[in-house]
Amino acid sequence: MKRTKKGFTLVELLVVIAILAILASVSVVGYTAFIDKAEQSNANTLLAQVADYIYAEEISNPDYAVSIENETELDAYLTAMGLDTTTVAAISLKENTTDTLVYEYETGKTVELKIGA
Repeated sequence: MKRTKKGFTLVELLVVIAILAILASVSVVGYTAFIDKAEQSNANTLLAQVADYIYAEEISNPDYAVSIENETELDAYLTAMGLDTTTVAAISLKENTTDTLVYEYETGKTVELKIGA
């Protein structure tokens, strides 16, 4: 009586599982780096829009110097731009400055942008 081999051996299954685990770990690292770059790009774009808005205010009202001395004034500008409250909460002034915006995204990383000349 001949025995036919049916199914996979335990070693074959373990090899396949090991290969899948390696592929998964490599893809997670790549995905994390992709997400970080996307968040940073989004933050840079948002801060540049805020700086452009402030600059446009200065140009359209030459007699009124735009000054952002504290978080309340910054929040007023951001709200006037139509940004949602979550985004407004993520943007702040750098400590001890009035010319550097800081955007902190959910992972805790920050992006800074100096406004003005």
